[in-house]
Amino acid sequence: NGSEQFGPGYRFDFFPSVGIGWNLSSEKFFHIDWMNKLKFRYSLGYVGDDRVNAPRWLYTTRYSYGGASRLVDNISSTSPYLWYKELAVGNPDIHWEVARKRDIGVETGFFENKLKISFDYFIENRTDVFVTGTDRFIPNYFGATPVSANIGKVNVKGWELEAEFIKTTQKGFTFWLSHTWAFARDKIIYAGDPELRPDYQKKEGYPINQRRVTLQQGNQLF
Repeated sequence: NGSEQFGPGYRFDFFPSVGIGWNLSSEKFFHIDWMNKLKFRYSLGYVGDDRVNAPRWLYTTRYSYGGASRLVDNISSTSPYLWYKELAVGNPDIHWEVARKRDIGVETGFFENKLKISFDYFIENRTDVFVTGTDRFIPNYFGATPVSANIGKVNVKGWELEAEFIKTTQKGFTFWLSHTWAFARDKIIYAGDPELRPDYQKKEGYPINQRRVTLQQGNQLF
């Protein structure tokens, strides 16, 4: 993949994926009358994300320029000499967010595929998560808005269960019923929180954008 969001050396990257499966029900030794499908599969892949949700050209420092204003005989005018000001500090190391996705799945079919049940368990490990400068904790003596950087880490785990029932009557009328159950939970592993900040105030260890309140019982904070 390629993206203009990143500078030379980071603009292009390679994100491979692979998947394997074994249809056990197609083997000669498989003989279960009421089950006509049993398939196992596994996939592993990498995905790159360039949606940094920030202004373009973050990898280069930007400047603004203009003429200095002056007041002569109570008349405001602009100096013919240009001055340059650092508008935003660039980070030449801005690069792709990377997600490693793994999935283990089972597909089953019963009674000539009238009843189908499939189950998937997935794990996603996101690294180099983009953190904007305003979300970073940099001391004020830095003197400018902190640079954005790929410093975050997030893990996601979950599962999905799908069941479907299909039947065709003797007159050719087909009806079906399906339902899906899904569950997923993400957890921030690293977000650049200050080390001395209390745990209940940190982003690390909690889901993304989880709302939290502080409860005090005696001298103990929760």
